[in-house]
Amino acid sequence: MGEELPSTWHSYAYNGNKILKKTNWYIMSCSDDSLMKPQAEEYIEEVRWMTPQEALGVLDEAYASIALVVRHYLGETSGKESAKEPAKEK
Repeated sequence: MGEELPSTWHSYAYNGNKILKKTNWYIMSCSDDSLMKPQAEEYIEEVRWMTPQEALGVLDEAYASIALVVRHYLGETSGKESAKEPAKEK
């Protein structure tokens, strides 16, 4: 495991109870992605690699907590405080 990224919190319902869950995020590398697959029971529909620009382009559709972690990571790797979505051409 690599460097720690910001932690996030989210809530969900389980057996009629509201649960608050903390998620710890880390920078990691993958040497073999042949067994990666979506986790249907968590409503994850697709698993795929993206370039940083592709990732920034879809963050508006992501949960806010995931967008925070991705922007933090992309900002760290580019030497900036935080990554912002690039301006779109008109």
